[in-house]
Amino acid sequence: MESNHIPGRRERQLLRSQDNPLFGWPPVPLDPTALEAARAADRAALERFRERFAQQLERAVKLGEHGEGSEVMALKETLEQLYEESFGLPAALEREREALAGLIETIARSLAQATCDDPEASAALAEFERARAAHFALLRHPLVGDLLDPEGPIGPAELLPTLLSVPAEEFSAALTLFDTLQRRTLARDGEALLASVEGEGVDCAEARRRLAMLVATPS
Repeated sequence: MESNHIPGRRERQLLRSQDNPLFGWPPVPLDPTALEAARAADRAALERFRERFAQQLERAVKLGEHGEGSEVMALKETLEQLYEESFGLPAALEREREALAGLIETIARSLAQATCDDPEASAALAEFERARAAHFALLRHPLVGDLLDPEGPIGPAELLPTLLSVPAEEFSAALTLFDTLQRRTLARDGEALLASVEGEGVDCAEARRRLAMLVATPS
């Protein structure tokens, strides 16, 4: 794989499972046909993103400063979705993300100004914006966006193997998506998964460290 290659969401998950005993025994090597299919699907997703990105920029220009409140809110929601989506695509999209973040911030300032005379609405909006900023920060961890994508490549059967395989920082960020009950369930199922793999003679020390983090993570 070329050094400057940026894998998309589907390719990324395929590489996580490559020769990984947590995804099944015996481990499955990388299938070149599956790799090309994943890359093709990621490229198609990138093209769709670029089309939607251009459409929403045009929409923002047309709305200008005189759009109706509902139209502006709908635009902001779409821009936020595009921003989240951009982290799963096979390209460096910093310019696009910068443009999206700028538009979102402009709309947020406009909404804040419109609610400045309503303390309750203003406080609710400020809290929402803090949550959005925290969410955007988490998206810098690839697994977070991969898990949030409703059409993403991580199905229920691959959730635990994925969580127990990724780097610690990425794992910690992803855990913020799960509540206490979900983490307890993951911990229980993770113990069973690791016991079965260790029964095949596989060293699961690193995965055990992830499992310990899962159990120790506060609600």
